[in-house]
Amino acid sequence: MKNMTEKNILIDTSCLIAYFNKETGYENVKARLFSSNNLLISSVSLVEIMSVIGKIDIDRAYTTVEYLENSPIKIMDVNKDIAKLAGTLKLKYPLSSLSTADCIILASGIKHAEKVITRDGFWKDVKEIQVEII
Repeated sequence: MKNMTEKNILIDTSCLIAYFNKETGYENVKARLFSSNNLLISSVSLVEIMSVIGKIDIDRAYTTVEYLENSPIKIMDVNKDIAKLAGTLKLKYPLSSLSTADCIILASGIKHAEKVITRDGFWKDVKEIQVEII
């Protein structure tokens, strides 16, 4: 049974790609995807899904994005506040492996969620939001 009082959780693209490609550990992602009513993703994740899955099979990429659009997962658009915060994160963590897309996703989480879930271990240094690495 899903907890109706839980806080928002933002799922990073790395988790979504692992799930849709059935990569090692995808079961952990699946368990998270189907155990919460309050999941969010950034619209930037749609770009990353299209570019990663689309390199292999463009039709599958479109189907995956359509699945997400029709799922209970809420897709957060990037606005100017998220863009500015992402730029600040990029400046704050210049020596990390955080890409611009990572910073936008993290900023979306900071603005709209209690924590973010990722498979990217280098997110552990981010202090502005709780990061769960699965």
